[in-house]
Amino acid sequence: MKINQTKFIVTSFAILFIVFCLVLLVSINKVYDQKENRNHMKRLLTNQLFNPSVQAVELATMMPDNKVKASILASTTSITSATVQRDTAMQTKHQTIPILMYHHIRDFNDPTDTIGTNLSVDPVAFAAQLDYIRELGYSTITFAELESGNLPDKPVILSFDDGYENFYQNAYPALKSRGMKSVNFIITGSLAGDYMTEAQIKELSDNGFEIGAHTVSHPDLSTATTARAIKEITASKSALETIIGKKVISFCYPSGKYNPEVEKEVKDAGYLYATTTKGGLADITANSLELSRYRVNHDTNIKGFFK
Repeated sequence: MKINQTKFIVTSFAILFIVFCLVLLVSINKVYDQKENRNHMKRLLTNQLFNPSVQAVELATMMPDNKVKASILASTTSITSATVQRDTAMQTKHQTIPILMYHHIRDFNDPTDTIGTNLSVDPVAFAAQLDYIRELGYSTITFAELESGNLPDKPVILSFDDGYENFYQNAYPALKSRGMKSVNFIITGSLAGDYMTEAQIKELSDNGFEIGAHTVSHPDLSTATTARAIKEITASKSALETIIGKKVISFCYPSGKYNPEVEKEVKDAGYLYATTTKGGLADITANSLELSRYRVNHDTNIKGFFK
């Protein structure tokens, strides 16, 4: 009888220990679940660190053997400590990211067109800027890569508004030859002529460049009717997804004009990131639909953007 009772007790403790291991494994898997990359990235960056599961602590306290109890709690503490160190490092490295905003890459200087001139960066100057960024050790990324959480040590996003054809002719070769990439915000109502064609946009996407939406006709969304704003935001996304065969997750507010209602419409449309014309580093731990950027004009010295 005593032998049977001993076997029963040993078997019970063994079952409890197995249950504990399964609970702990499930808890760890949930933290690293790739289906929740977005929430995982935010947890890392806001330092919401992994805590030992309540079940593990309860099971440990049920163990009559002090050595087993101590082993369980020590293992849990070790896991937590390692996670704290990793998350703290991630927060330090990637709390903010520089996003540069370009428009035209062309040799253009027309005194009668001050806006066009101001928005134009000479191809030679642009190439020098790319070399400078690489010399500093920065790596270009896309919002899709930001979403995945697999970031280089020094990430930077190069964004291009409107989808001008001179990007394809001048910027694309310079970026591609250096192994760099960009995010291109496309006005879907302007495809061809001074703007890139569907074929060119598809080529960019196929070569690792991200395609983002910039509405259908570039209106002021902050003053547009709700119906029109929703159509501009959703129709451009749908059109681009048809062209590139991928989900479009990034959006750019035309002329940087938006309000809380527009921001909600962008979120409801399924975008995960949206850029503004507000100057400064993009805080990716804050609102991902209000990302700041550094504007690069024809005479901008980008050295001030990298410290």
